[in-house]
Amino acid sequence: MSTQRKVFLLACALGVPVLANAAPVNWPGGSAPCNGTLQACIDGVGSGVTIQITTATPINESLILNKSVGLAAAPFVRASLASGRGISGSVSGANPWNLSLRGLGLRDAAVQFFYQGTLTAEITIENLRIESSAASNPAGIRVETGASAAPSTVRVLNNRLKVAAPGLFDAAIEVEFAGGAGHLADIRWNQVESVGESTGWGVVASARGGATCTFELLGNEVRGHFGRAGIGISEGLFSDTASSVTARVFSNVVIGAGGFSNGIRSVVNQGNISADITNNTVVRATGIVLTRWSGGGGGPPAIGTTSGRIFNNLIVANRFGLQNSASGGGTATNNYNLLRNNASPGLHTAGPNDVSADPLLRSLDAPRLGAGSPAIDAGNSTVLIGILPLPLLDADGLRRIVNGDAPGNQVDIGAYESGHRVLRADSTAAVLNHFPISDPRADTSDGSLLFTTLNVVIPLSFNPRPVGVYFASGWRIFNQDFAPMPNALSFNVFHPLPSSTLTMQTVAATLPSFPNAIAMPTPGIEDLVFAEQNWNGFGALGVYNDNPIAVGRSGGNWFLHNANGVALPTGAKFNVYWQPTSPNVFSVFKTAGDGLSNSVILIDHPLLNNNPCARFVVTPRSSGPAAEINGSIFDVFYLLGGAPQAINKWTIFSSNGSIASREYHVLVVPEQVSDCTLGPLFRDQFEQ
Repeated sequence: MSTQRKVFLLACALGVPVLANAAPVNWPGGSAPCNGTLQACIDGVGSGVTIQITTATPINESLILNKSVGLAAAPFVRASLASGRGISGSVSGANPWNLSLRGLGLRDAAVQFFYQGTLTAEITIENLRIESSAASNPAGIRVETGASAAPSTVRVLNNRLKVAAPGLFDAAIEVEFAGGAGHLADIRWNQVESVGESTGWGVVASARGGATCTFELLGNEVRGHFGRAGIGISEGLFSDTASSVTARVFSNVVIGAGGFSNGIRSVVNQGNISADITNNTVVRATGIVLTRWSGGGGGPPAIGTTSGRIFNNLIVANRFGLQNSASGGGTATNNYNLLRNNASPGLHTAGPNDVSADPLLRSLDAPRLGAGSPAIDAGNSTVLIGILPLPLLDADGLRRIVNGDAPGNQVDIGAYESGHRVLRADSTAAVLNHFPISDPRADTSDGSLLFTTLNVVIPLSFNPRPVGVYFASGWRIFNQDFAPMPNALSFNVFHPLPSSTLTMQTVAATLPSFPNAIAMPTPGIEDLVFAEQNWNGFGALGVYNDNPIAVGRSGGNWFLHNANGVALPTGAKFNVYWQPTSPNVFSVFKTAGDGLSNSVILIDHPLLNNNPCARFVVTPRSSGPAAEINGSIFDVFYLLGGAPQAINKWTIFSSNGSIASREYHVLVVPEQVSDCTLGPLFRDQFEQ
């Protein structure tokens, strides 16, 4: 792995925005200019510097960021501003703006940035927690760029908001481009819930003043009453100068509150929106609506259109189903949608492959597909080509196209791809060095392959030796060294759906480019790879490999090798799965200041914190095929005590050596977390 990528990944794992050519500084308690107020620190540091906030005491300052700067909570610090204190900034003239904001909490306040420069703005807002204490208190995120001569990029990623948008022009999240060309709004993985009946927007991307731009909205979840729309695409509000928008609206979930809650809405004035509205789920709202702005206020009547495609959407229990008619400016093609129990079907021509059967949702509050749903494998995967370059992931951040990836009807209808599982396997029925995984769905008839991680539960029971899986009248977990399998172990077992990124690799006799390793050239550089030793590959006899394994990337290729440097035995087999990164498929590193020994790596994740019943799997990552990153065995362990920042968090733990130098790939299945907790949406976000 290159030094540049190591630095980038480490910074991401630490929760630090990466700005060019700048070393982070700490506040409070640092040297001048960061030995006074936070605003003085912001004003005094050089351009491009990231400031890490190291205190959890609410900061009683409203902050102004009128320069290129990064502002972030330090690792494991729940940094926040005092109630009513917000963050704002504006830049104009021939000045670029490289701004990064990450990991902070706000209450009854907003983040608002405005760029009116002639160069570029690069604005990233990530992992914020924002809350309104009452329905009359607006709060949220707003970014607007003016008529910039150069393209600007705004990224709003993985934020969690429980806010009010009481006015028509309020929004939980809004990105607007007012003129200029080539702009990008990347809005993904945000979770938004309305406080009270919000009149405004949940999430909206807007263009006006002749702007030409691209909007990408992926994996957002919006709950509650938003009168304008849960998710909106807008062209030409308060502007008679036509704008041109390309919109990709993919794998989003809108769960309204009934009444006049709006779902997904595209609204135009004089310009045009070319939209791919694909694989979304909308329930208890107004469905999916293509319309025009009113011609009131003396302006000319709206004549704009929303073209493109509306495919694979699940539209259930809404006021309208689908509004896509020329009279409202809707000229999109619609097909392969499931519409059911909507008060009105809406004005549209039904697609020849639409579905009207009961989708068998688990509930309207948790609108995932239940077993036997007619929405499973009923969508059209070919249209997903139009979603690229967005990663083909579902609302949970897991693989979107599965079951063979064949062209045509393979993708599920709706935002969630049904079937990925993490289950629990206990060794109570251990015989000699192995035990069966008692799950009738974990078979091999569909090409399933399994991945395991030891989960140390109370009472503590360890197994400091390499394990693997094999199939013999069912899947089994075994010790590679023939030692008896303890009968008090618990394993997390990931059972992904078959896909083109789920394979079994076999060690060949010679690999000159990768000595002692399996070369895997297919996964991309932004993918994460998971691996498991498979003793027999469904054959009669297998090959043992009594060594811990790791994956890595070097020279443009992924590889798999033994972490202790021992050569892989010829004929050994391994299950391998990869997919793009997401909030639930990510990397972790050892972080200085976590208060834990070098045998422990702390995981800080909203679905895992305060959640001892969560199940997830882990694979270590090496820095090169010849590297010996140490051969310690690891497991995962939930901490009930210890350092304050580690209490009620999951860790990766080694009982036989240091693991501080490793990177680990982690995969969480949100459906399992939801099933085991039945907890609130914003668990571990605003509670202290």
